[in-house]
Amino acid sequence: MPELPSSVRIREVGPRDGFQNEPEVIPTAEKIRLIEMLGATGLRRIEVTSFVRPDIIPQLADAERVLEGVALPSEISISVLIPNERGLQRALRYRERFQEINGFLSASETHNRKNVGRQIEESLAGLERTFARARAEGLRCEGVISVSFGCPY
Repeated sequence: MPELPSSVRIREVGPRDGFQNEPEVIPTAEKIRLIEMLGATGLRRIEVTSFVRPDIIPQLADAERVLEGVALPSEISISVLIPNERGLQRALRYRERFQEINGFLSASETHNRKNVGRQIEESLAGLERTFARARAEGLRCEGVISVSFGCPY
């Protein structure tokens, strides 16, 4: 039997992933309250929001206000999901409020097209440019692959 690692690193994504899937918009103050409660649990990495187009995902239209309002202990690394270069440009106005960005693409060509309107190859090229700019700003970057275990389409 292989030896298990002595520790794991968890990045909590509920504040972004959970909020974006709610049918109604959650008030900003409630989002901040939940994020701060999560921060009190001992988590060390929290994805607090995403800089997506507000007209497409209105549940995350308050990304700037969430970042401005949330107060987490300094040992917690705050990350934001960034869909593209425009999202990064928007986020960089709040650069002092987060340490990491997460970029994404889908394992499925169909899901990628429906999710971001691009082919996977286009998404990869966009991530490369976005991550280069983010690294130049001193940000940690992680790539996320959606629908790795099956496409809903």
